[in-house]
Amino acid sequence: MNHYELLGVPAGADAATIRRAYLALARRHHPDLHAESDPATQERSRRMMQDVNRAWSVLGDADRRRQYDEQLRLGTVDRPSTGPTAAPPPGRGWRPRADDTGWMDDFESWRKEADELPPDVPGPRRSNPLAVIPVLLFLAGVGAGCIALVLQSRPLITGAFILVLISALLFVVLPMLAMTSRGGRGG
Repeated sequence: MNHYELLGVPAGADAATIRRAYLALARRHHPDLHAESDPATQERSRRMMQDVNRAWSVLGDADRRRQYDEQLRLGTVDRPSTGPTAAPPPGRGWRPRADDTGWMDDFESWRKEADELPPDVPGPRRSNPLAVIPVLLFLAGVGAGCIALVLQSRPLITGAFILVLISALLFVVLPMLAMTSRGGRGG
């Protein structure tokens, strides 16, 4: 049985049809769905899922599918074994063998590694003389407001309120101007 037959699609099927067939079989045979089943059913679903994944790893990749189609045309397709010694499909990453536990005890190479990042090196600090203006305006507005309350002067209260609003606006606008003038580099 070739990969197309396994997935139940014709050899000329488009990529979307192959993907739908793979997903349907993966949902049907995924070992997690058969976790409560008897051991024989679990083993059958595990093997079927391996075969389905192997078919998808070939037919889901355009280059590998072209090579596979050429091998099918020439009649040189080899069916890989599905036993415990079968190599995993490319791209699945490293997995230790069941009897290989030596890597768990090899902490010597890890001791030299540090999980901490090196400290940031501070760059040159440039003070902006305009940064003081919002603070001074705010203090002037609060001071004028206190005096206006004592004197009960409405025009002075209005002026204090305007100073506080301008200082709040400058607290927002001046940092934005500083960032844009440095090209977004900050600092």
